[in-house]
Amino acid sequence: MKRINTDIRWGWWKDTIPISILAVFTVLFFSDIFFGNKIFIHRDLLRFFYPLREFSVTQFKLGQIPLWNPYIHCGSPHLAEFQTCVFYPFSIIYLLFPFAKAFNYFIVFHVFLAGFFTYLLMRHWSYSRYASFLSASVFMVSGYTISVINLLASLGSVVWLPLIILFYDRKNYIWTGICLAFMVLGGGEPAIIFGTILILLFLGRHKALLISLLVAIGLTAFQILPFIEFLFHSSRPSMAFSEAAMWSLPPYALLDLLVPYLSETDYLYKDYWTRQSWLLVYYMGLFSIICAFISLKFNTTKRRKAFFYILAAGLVLSFGKYTPIYYLLYKLMPGFSLSRYPIKFFFMVTFSLAVLAGMGLDYYRQNVLALKRFLKIGLAIGFISSILYLLINLNFVEIYSFFYNEVLGFIDKKAELGQLVCVGLYNIKRGFGILMLLLLLMFLPSRKKIGLNIALPILIFISLIDIFTANKNLYLNMDTNDHLRPGESIEFLKKDNDLFRIFDSPATLRQNTFVPERDYFDGVTALKKRMVSNRGVSFGIYDAYGYGSLYNKRHDQVIEAITEKDLPTETNLLDLLNVKYVISPKDFEASGYRLVKKGEKANIYENENVLPRAFLVDKAVVIKDEKEILEKLTSKDFKPEEEVILEEGPRTSRFAPVRGRQGKVRILDYKANQVIVEAEVSSPKFLVLSDSYYPGWKAYVDGKQTKIYRADYILRAVHLEPGKHTVKFIYDPYLFKIGVIITFITLIVIMLSLRGWRSQPKQSHEIASSLRSSQ
Repeated sequence: MKRINTDIRWGWWKDTIPISILAVFTVLFFSDIFFGNKIFIHRDLLRFFYPLREFSVTQFKLGQIPLWNPYIHCGSPHLAEFQTCVFYPFSIIYLLFPFAKAFNYFIVFHVFLAGFFTYLLMRHWSYSRYASFLSASVFMVSGYTISVINLLASLGSVVWLPLIILFYDRKNYIWTGICLAFMVLGGGEPAIIFGTILILLFLGRHKALLISLLVAIGLTAFQILPFIEFLFHSSRPSMAFSEAAMWSLPPYALLDLLVPYLSETDYLYKDYWTRQSWLLVYYMGLFSIICAFISLKFNTTKRRKAFFYILAAGLVLSFGKYTPIYYLLYKLMPGFSLSRYPIKFFFMVTFSLAVLAGMGLDYYRQNVLALKRFLKIGLAIGFISSILYLLINLNFVEIYSFFYNEVLGFIDKKAELGQLVCVGLYNIKRGFGILMLLLLLMFLPSRKKIGLNIALPILIFISLIDIFTANKNLYLNMDTNDHLRPGESIEFLKKDNDLFRIFDSPATLRQNTFVPERDYFDGVTALKKRMVSNRGVSFGIYDAYGYGSLYNKRHDQVIEAITEKDLPTETNLLDLLNVKYVISPKDFEASGYRLVKKGEKANIYENENVLPRAFLVDKAVVIKDEKEILEKLTSKDFKPEEEVILEEGPRTSRFAPVRGRQGKVRILDYKANQVIVEAEVSSPKFLVLSDSYYPGWKAYVDGKQTKIYRADYILRAVHLEPGKHTVKFIYDPYLFKIGVIITFITLIVIMLSLRGWRSQPKQSHEIASSLRSSQ
């Protein structure tokens, strides 16, 4: 017995070695982040994830639950946005370190988890440590995983896939549900959740899947119910197929699995929306593709067949608009139409190839002598690769010149295409060199020239170097201090102590989406000066617009009505929304707007007619038709300071207020989930608060709950009788509280179930002992 226990302990110790190597490899891969005072900034990290997650941390440190974000969209349900990850357990990292460092650690830790969980899964399936390490490292730093660093919702979701499969395979459906709940709370990416359910269906035990889903839904009810409510108030349910199928995987891009960045020409000849712009790279190493091919060709196990189907399903879904199946799912599958960008399903391809690579490596390891014929063919391919490598290497300049001068000819954008040809030739040459080494090393053990104990570590080392050099520079970063520096626009706006909002002009919004600067880092600096989406959140500056994955449909319509105009004075909507400053990269002249700051990348104009955040109105007009309201709002004749548009009138005999003195309004307290206003009126009036109207907000006048009216299509208003009043607005969402109750009940049921299961082995042991005693 002692020998067995020693073997178990030594076996676990040997498993810590590859896991430790994964950790060290992760640190080396992100060495510039760990040792160079850098911060991840690529794409949505700067403009979306960083400011919104920093807001969550700030609220928690103030002792507030970040249910509502007042800084963007004139107020938005923060918790209901899955990607904010408010209650994701590993968001605790943000509270343990300075936020900029915590932001880095969160990302790197989740990249490591992708490898760690994959290693555990492969070891659970009894694959060798070599095979498990290969699958783990390939999935961990694959093109997909490194690409979604800038899409934290996808990264925080997909890393849980291996652990979900592990518990599901062990028939531990409660823990499967718990990990599914982590996947939801980690970002709730619909494509990943749908794809994960599809993977579990391929792995069997469909009734058990229902149990796991119920556990996950119960644990995340506090998040799901507010999300569903937000979904119904957004424009997402009416999304057209052209938008849903945008960024489908073009079949020719699969060549990038063999040679990285071959499909980069799309960036020259297709615009941002017509090319595939979501996933940056597909590459996951040549050795993993070779091993996956061995598994697909020679391995006949049930598990290999399941992962073949997963691979095929992932490809079909990723192709999106290039196959009729996606359109049928869009039309017929409930909830499927809510997901945009079919390329998101590529995680199924990446993960299945990583697992198949491990399977193939073990098959090679166990059957190397039986694979002599296959390995001879591989050796021949390797020999041809070596010749091609030498030809390209020795004649690189001549080959490039031939392509540039003769093949490209008078093709449009010849110079830019020439650069891509140069990079492509280099990567093709690199691929031939790596392929030559891999196939030669794989062949030698079949002739017993070297042992597998020597060949396998070298093969895996080459694989690591291959993926490392191809994908390391995929993510972009900048100096942390430069990132944290406010910039001239923020510094100017922070000098104004009033309660106000800003708004980006249409030209600014275009430049923040399609950055005109050719150098990425110059572009990042310019984005900060132009107050890129959500930038002000980190500095306490309110924006009438913002950037998110879900948008309040009505608010979006009002913003569209503003941005489609040439000048801000063509409507009075900016006045109504408390917009005091307009950020514009271009000069403009408009009555009531004066230039207060001339900047290198953006000018700041002050709106002299801005209305305060809370104001009083004498006259109310009731209009029930939404289209008619929008037409009146966008008319220059609409005077928001004189009348408020309601969709229903107050239940009072004094509905038509008598014009009197304007009265006084003072905001006493303005927090995320609470606004307190003091108002003094001499005649019945409406108090208009230029914050978004949304379910869950309650109003109390002098401690007595009163009705909140939807005012001016998107704002809030309460009716006040003469006198001095304290009006308190509190965000107290009913569905969140219902969700908390459901989650709490689910936790109790889970704890009781786990306790019952733990007692079963003890009972079984007692029964077995009694049987032995009776015998």
